[in-house]
Amino acid sequence: RQGDCRNWSFSNSYNQSIDSRLSWNVNAGYSGNLYSETEYQSDDRQYVNISTGLNYRASELLSYNTNVSVRHDMRSMGYNSDNLTVTIGFSRSLDPVSSCTGSLGLQTKQVHNDTILTPNLNLGYNRRVAEGLSVNSYLALSNENVDTYRGPNANYLSDVTWRLGANCSYTLSPDVSYTFGISVMRSSYSKGTGGLSKETNTNISPTIGMNYRFTQNLTGNINYQYTIYESERNNGGYEYTRHNVSMGLNYSF
Repeated sequence: RQGDCRNWSFSNSYNQSIDSRLSWNVNAGYSGNLYSETEYQSDDRQYVNISTGLNYRASELLSYNTNVSVRHDMRSMGYNSDNLTVTIGFSRSLDPVSSCTGSLGLQTKQVHNDTILTPNLNLGYNRRVAEGLSVNSYLALSNENVDTYRGPNANYLSDVTWRLGANCSYTLSPDVSYTFGISVMRSSYSKGTGGLSKETNTNISPTIGMNYRFTQNLTGNINYQYTIYESERNNGGYEYTRHNVSMGLNYSF
């Protein structure tokens, strides 16, 4: 998307222990994306979600969890959707320097009088590679509702998306640290209305950044991201590249 984009996210969670091994939680959130350019406002969207789950600590190194979440996708143009996702998962410490998490479940997406069932998958692996250097990686699968409006009576109902990535952090000194990584997103659009054919989009984005602590409470950062995008359709596609430089400040109190 070109032009300015406003993104926001509010979330809150509550956790309560039942006994020494079992606990429950409830989470709620509200987020959204609004684009300034008129031609892209067709992808303006908001999300409201709530979830609840149980966590069982089997040992000091291993815990299991189950979660039920409900999300309502509100689009300015196109079709809203209601999503119910049920997952079971785990979290395990492998050794003093590494850990992994995972969950598997089923997502029910109701959109435009259609019900779509999609597997839901989340995997994560974290490791401290060396002194000051850590890596975290992830793999996720879900049915989203992004960029599904393509014109009057032309909408995609299904947007099955894979997300794969790895992020590294290296601490050079107490005041200076570096980040670098890469993310890959592949979206498969189907169930098109208005004569839309299937479409697959691939987005690859390597990033690099630096964080500098000015004071105990104030930290600044600068980041660079390069994007390679490619769209594949039966009647042709398109591609582009993009450079993005951003700077920010973070104040904690």
